[in-house]
Amino acid sequence: HAGKALKQLEKSHMHPVSTPSPLPPSCGVSVAQEPGVHLEFSRFDLHSSGRIELEELESALGQLGLDADSREAGAVLAAFNPSMEGSLSIVEFDRMVKEIQRFQTNLRPERVMSTAA
Repeated sequence: HAGKALKQLEKSHMHPVSTPSPLPPSCGVSVAQEPGVHLEFSRFDLHSSGRIELEELESALGQLGLDADSREAGAVLAAFNPSMEGSLSIVEFDRMVKEIQRFQTNLRPERVMSTAA
């Protein structure tokens, strides 16, 4: 159930979120240059503002399998935007997507069954 999953995701981020550390200089690739990240970000940045705003985030969460109303999307936004600017940068968006994917992986029935045994 997507609503229950969203509430669990929100709870996992109720503590203050620290700003992610940048990639090591030796890596030579920024998050914005990672394959697919810029494309996904652009797909949801409907206003081409360079940031994902609340209404865009609601749509993005739905596309990621989480049915969220504006209150729930606002909670997710607050969890992944420590500067409280009211929108997500590409780095914050990438971190959110990866966290949702990790969360969904842990909810898969075969994963739950294997960890319960």
